[in-house]
Amino acid sequence: MIDNWTAVDRIEIAEREMPSCACGRETVTVAHADGLWLECGSLGEPGGSRLDRLLSVLSGSGHARRMIVELVEDAA
Repeated sequence: MIDNWTAVDRIEIAEREMPSCACGRETVTVAHADGLWLECGSLGEPGGSRLDRLLSVLSGSGHARRMIVELVEDAA
């Protein structure tokens, strides 16, 4: 299991290494069920119209998204 200080250190390093996405948007740290991810800020924004949301989903594979800290439960 990872401790809090190590998690914070990994987040800071990831944000320094990749402060922005290739599209020019800022990257943000996001918590998902499986861990903490550094991803393009545009991925979390709801689009205004159905077309905007569709284009965001279709172009999402080209945006920054990488795992920083994997969350796993102890088997104890």
